Amino acid sequence: MNYDNPEQLRRALLEHIANQAQGNEDLRQRLTNEVAFERMLARLGPEFGFVIGGIATKYLLPDSPATKDVDVLVQRALAEQYDLIDKNPEERSGVFGK
Repeated sequence: MNYDNPEQLRRALLEHIANQAQGNEDLRQRLTNEVAFERMLARLGPEFGFVIGGIATKYLLPDSPATKDVDVLVQRALAEQYDLIDKNPEERSGVFGK
């Protein structure tokens, strides 16, 4: 299906997630997070780095507990390119947006 703008796609996606969750708020939040994580990782691409931590476990073992964040091991060349090595975690998080 094609959408005229990103907001229409977002609304349709959230409606689909709500239908899948059938009123279960925890499930709705988990599905919303999973879509957000997958889209973020798709935008970063495989050359960016490696997924580690809870999200990596979730991809390997789909029945594992939900995670609330995405841990990514960034390749050194990209870390140097974006001057991430000498920044603290708060400063690094602002490089790619929150």
